[in-house]
Amino acid sequence: MIATRRPYIFWWQDVYSIAIGNSFRNFGHLKSIFEKPLQNIEKKIVEGANAVVAITPNFKSIYTLWNLDLTKFHVYPNWTPPMLFSNIEITRPKKLEKIVVYAGTLGLKHRPELLIGLADDKDFINLEFKLVVVSQGYGRKILEKQENRRANIELRDFLPIGDLAKLFQEASVLLAVLEPEASKYSVPSKIMSYLSSGKPIVASIDPNNASAIILNEARAGIIVHPDAPISEFSEAVTRIIKDKKLHSSMSEASENYAKQNFDGTKAAKFFLELLAE
Repeated sequence: MIATRRPYIFWWQDVYSIAIGNSFRNFGHLKSIFEKPLQNIEKKIVEGANAVVAITPNFKSIYTLWNLDLTKFHVYPNWTPPMLFSNIEITRPKKLEKIVVYAGTLGLKHRPELLIGLADDKDFINLEFKLVVVSQGYGRKILEKQENRRANIELRDFLPIGDLAKLFQEASVLLAVLEPEASKYSVPSKIMSYLSSGKPIVASIDPNNASAIILNEARAGIIVHPDAPISEFSEAVTRIIKDKKLHSSMSEASENYAKQNFDGTKAAKFFLELLAE
């Protein structure tokens, strides 16, 4: 890109320099030593693009802080191609399995302790539900530690999309987690796939996060503030499980939002027009 002088569009999925910098927050003054060079690298990549497409308007604040050309800045939210879950009406089971699912990356910013707290929740245990975690990497290793193992947590490796779709359809509730410091410049795109599956979502993310705004506007889930007690996250999950009317309305809202907003043809047209400029 920059090295070869080839023109490019930068599809900005995450402000990586801030996300990585936050991982050094416990190192005191060393945080700035690591973060500044990373921001310089990311700024050069963003600045060198012919156009920048951010997945949330929240990224505009850092773009402006870097004094970059606002005429190059565009916003296009992420989406999930509907065909990934196109058989949802046909294959949705008549009776749901007694599971809730977390699927995707699981790092420090995804607060695996919330999942452990849910597994330990008395209501969740009495409902005889199981938490299925589909992930690999650092957060998965935390859950694999002897002191964190629970009989009602099932760990699975990443799945082919067909198997993942089937798992989503069997679940009662789908989960997303993001810590407060990551919420402004990270968007848990797994929520887009969750919406396509037509299921209620419980997300521990900042209410100002782009995905939180979508969930609230669609009425497809419950947002729990990241600073709230772990018990509040667990209560949101068990509330949806126990309230069949709420579960049904959120499922319908989730599926309707995906049908109305996830248009791959429209997205392709948007990017093609940028490429033609």
